[in-house]
Amino acid sequence: MSSNMIPFGERDGLLFQADEVANGLKCQCVCPECHRALVAANEGTKVLPYFRHQQQACEGGHAAGVRRKAIELIVAELQLQLPPFSQTISAKTMSGFVIRKTVSFESSLLQTERADAGVKLSGVTADVVLTAGEHQLLVYVRAAKRQDRQKESALLALGVSVLELDLSHLGLETILDKDAFRQVVLFDLRVRRWLHTVRGTMIVERAWQAIQAEIDQRNDLEKQQKLKELEQRRLEREQMDAELDMARARNEALRVASQAARVAAFEAQQKSPEALAERARRESLKQESSRRAEAIVATIRRAIESWGGAGAECQRCYLISEADTEACRYCASTGPFKAVSFTQEYLGSAQARMRSSHKPDTSVAQVPSLSQEPGAAG
Repeated sequence: MSSNMIPFGERDGLLFQADEVANGLKCQCVCPECHRALVAANEGTKVLPYFRHQQQACEGGHAAGVRRKAIELIVAELQLQLPPFSQTISAKTMSGFVIRKTVSFESSLLQTERADAGVKLSGVTADVVLTAGEHQLLVYVRAAKRQDRQKESALLALGVSVLELDLSHLGLETILDKDAFRQVVLFDLRVRRWLHTVRGTMIVERAWQAIQAEIDQRNDLEKQQKLKELEQRRLEREQMDAELDMARARNEALRVASQAARVAAFEAQQKSPEALAERARRESLKQESSRRAEAIVATIRRAIESWGGAGAECQRCYLISEADTEACRYCASTGPFKAVSFTQEYLGSAQARMRSSHKPDTSVAQVPSLSQEPGAAG
């Protein structure tokens, strides 16, 4: 809708349609917004009667006229159809269970005792204040396409019910049809909405309280169930721990018994004739190996003292013979022999060397009995 097609002109404080006054400047009307002179266009055959500015057009003339006419109508009629209200609220329990409630009330016709236009309340002007008993309803009539957010916020801050009538999309034909305009302003639910409703807030609050009570009840039940589950798990863990302890005790008893059986078997085995004979044999070999070590050391000493440290080592009994010998005088072996030489210092450590050498054991293994002891050699 062009802002230059103004449905209502003002004269002597009253609003008129273009077909209710003389044509042209004779209408003696001014713009309800800027109060500059209007021209009535009421003789056209293709368009509805309307006003336009004589000179420079303002942006608010159309909306100001519609808004004032709607306010006049509400104040005169003392009635207004209220829109329905519906809101769904929800909350979750600790476990995530969702409780939802939808609260609502139906549309109803408000018939008031009093209607006041342009009432200033705490710095903001309410278009209409409808009074019914102790209750007040503020009506915000919006005729411009652009919303006045600041005014809406100021009205909401008052804490009373605020109803918005949105007439910004009405066509000129509807605006100028008195019956149609009356129907839209007073009764059409499509053009009204609650900016705030005290009644709606109260039933929402009661619903929240009911939901919270149910939430608390369910949370208590969930806590009790959780505690039961925790207690059950604790008892199950204790039972498992007890069973594990018993199993460990059984295993330990079996281990001890098995160890005792092995020790007993070992001790019995150690006392068997075979074991005793084996220990005797090993002790005899040990003694024989010790004597063989002394024999080897004796031949080393003889090589140092009698042969200038040179000699031939038998590779079977490891005793030392003269360097040019062809047969070992101690085991009668004919070889092989290994040429060796010793110093006086070597003799001092020969006994210790034999304790860590394989030669005494190997000598006994290869030659269990010597044909001649070193002390008997000529």
